[in-house]
Amino acid sequence: MVRMGRRIAAPEQSHQITWTHKYLTEHRPVSLPAPAPGCYVNWLGLQTEADLFPVPELAGSARPHMPYPDDGVYGTHIEYASALMAVEQRAKPDRFVAVELGAGWGPWVVASGVAAKRLGVRDIRLVGVEAHAGRCQAMARQFQRNGLGDSGKVLEAAAWPRNERVRFGVVDPHADQGGAATKETTSTDYRGMDAAFVEVDGLDIPTICEGLGQIDYMHWDIQGAELSIARTFIDYLNSHVRYVFIGTHSMAIHGNLIELFYQNRWVQLHQAPPQYHYNRDIPSLEGMNTNDGEIFFANLDLMVRTAS
Repeated sequence: MVRMGRRIAAPEQSHQITWTHKYLTEHRPVSLPAPAPGCYVNWLGLQTEADLFPVPELAGSARPHMPYPDDGVYGTHIEYASALMAVEQRAKPDRFVAVELGAGWGPWVVASGVAAKRLGVRDIRLVGVEAHAGRCQAMARQFQRNGLGDSGKVLEAAAWPRNERVRFGVVDPHADQGGAATKETTSTDYRGMDAAFVEVDGLDIPTICEGLGQIDYMHWDIQGAELSIARTFIDYLNSHVRYVFIGTHSMAIHGNLIELFYQNRWVQLHQAPPQYHYNRDIPSLEGMNTNDGEIFFANLDLMVRTAS
């Protein structure tokens, strides 16, 4: 809002700065480990293969700076803080459960798992779902490299509204994070780009989360499938998931997700709409995205029910 010609920060924005800083500073290690060969170390102490990113001179470096507004590699301070909040507000003191859809190399299940391990949590269960075979292999190495080999599970599949075979557009894993699952039979993807498609398993949310019980944290980055999956499994989310962070891939999806979670009594902790370039030559709204949106919701009804 604007008053007397001066821009005043909205209350939500001021609160956001406060809570993100709290969780980031509380989990920042006193010192960072030395980078493993071919890896770099971020501010949270995670070891990650440098060649996963098109960032020059990343290998062998340590990046201790806090991620404001982002770390230039992984993601924003909100993404980090959302995972760390879920760790601190986990359902059980000795147990932490996280699931990442469209996980790539598993940055958010690994980050939250490392934070939980540092707090002494003994029972850590992490599931990463990714349709790209090479990224699944990188995720398995990421679990091992960061001391989570016994806690991490990799599912080579696409998150989907039902269990069935789907086509996945394989992209360059180093330069393109935009591969998506589809039932279409065209030779181009949702952006109108040529893609080599492979068949993979599409798995629904209950199948992915089988045996996990209550889930402390979910992170979704599933290239346009987020709304159909959320609508299909909102009852499951209501009864099983405490916190969810979703990357959104169109303005339409972003608004409809906010409405869906609002109708189901979730509390919005953060939202930032996606950026896009309108282009009639691109075959979908999702393909017009130039920067993903973000929403972060807390299921306070579930937390109250399970605490009583």
